Amino acid sequence: MKRPTFTDSGPCGSGAHCGACRDLDGGRPWRESLRVAFKLPGDETDFECPRGLSWGFKGKASAIETLHGKVSAICNECEHKTEHHCRDCRVRRMLKLESLRKFGAMCPQGKWTVYAAEPDKLVVAKPVLTDTE
Repeated sequence: MKRPTFTDSGPCGSGAHCGACRDLDGGRPWRESLRVAFKLPGDETDFECPRGLSWGFKGKASAIETLHGKVSAICNECEHKTEHHCRDCRVRRMLKLESLRKFGAMCPQGKWTVYAAEPDKLVVAKPVLTDTE
């Protein structure tokens, strides 16, 4: 079975492990332990945060950082990721909290939506099955 990359996974996207992960020296054993279930970016134990959190970050990621991580995980699995990839910052610009509160945001492929009324909640589209599936 192919192991997913940790930074594209739900545990990373949840923001719950940011404090441990961004502790450069103290978090190294924890990051190394991830190899049991995940690939690490570039096969490096001391990898960069996909949300741009610096080494020494304390605590849990903010709601917007967590939301960005969840969306990134969906985008990384998308067959259109070369056209609409998070790394080019389109998603990051769309997911600014002040914009979400006013307008919401939507995946260009219709795979996720964030409604203005609930800017910290991600709604994932259910796949549509065709007659042949």
